Amino acid sequence: MLFIHVPAYYERACVCRLLVGMWIQLFQQFTGMNVIMYYSTQIFGKINVAEFVSTAVVGIINFLTTFGTLALVDKAGRKPLLLLGSLSMVVTCALGGTVIVASGGNDNLSEAQGYRVVLSVCAFVFSFALTWGPVAWVVTSEIFPLRVRGKLVSITTASNWAANFAIGKWTPLLLLPSVLDVQGILFLMAVLNTAALIFVLLAVPETKGRSLESMDQLFERDNLLDSSDYTFYLRCGCFVDCCCSGRRNYSRVGEDDVQTLITSGEGGDETDVAFTDDTAT
Repeated sequence: MLFIHVPAYYERACVCRLLVGMWIQLFQQFTGMNVIMYYSTQIFGKINVAEFVSTAVVGIINFLTTFGTLALVDKAGRKPLLLLGSLSMVVTCALGGTVIVASGGNDNLSEAQGYRVVLSVCAFVFSFALTWGPVAWVVTSEIFPLRVRGKLVSITTASNWAANFAIGKWTPLLLLPSVLDVQGILFLMAVLNTAALIFVLLAVPETKGRSLESMDQLFERDNLLDSSDYTFYLRCGCFVDCCCSGRRNYSRVGEDDVQTLITSGEGGDETDVAFTDDTAT
């Protein structure tokens, strides 16, 4: 599998994890954040606002908001932040595009309407920096078995940069008035963020607080959809850890006082070994 030797036990699980990790990184780019970062002056210039000042404000928001994730990622969890970020970016992109369309296009935007679009872009950047920006990297660093983590994380990172290259290459073409223009780009970003939301909802497990051993259980199913256990996450993809008995029961797998009973031995002699919770006294 991709010139990476893994035990037979891990092979199917690694394929599922690799696909999930690659799509997380691809969607991090497809949110459209780097469309804003790379071409903000061109975008803001088209909507009749002070492009350099607006670009500076966007950069400051991106920088400062990222620190908020440090306080949230281990409290709210990875999956809820990704879901909330996707939903927020759908709304902000749709609002920005709607303002432009309602005014009759870029050329008919007043300065006040232009700054409404800037405000929606700032809200988009805030949402990304608080969620998808850092959390995508957190998830892809957690889901792989230790012995192949370095190689598989490298592959997911390569997919991120491949998407980054495509965005940098094709965005100027898409910004042409004869192609999508600013409003079309914003609506396209809204559509892609909707796809990211659906993907996270159905295929990304919550990795908060899981050990490497319990992480394996999330990816042992027969196929990717089974691995996602999407019916469970449709019920439990929320901020409150103990919101339902389903999540409490599921999170206890591998974490009870007696976690695992291993039977081994030679010549008919069997030895039972019980592994207890690290917190047990």
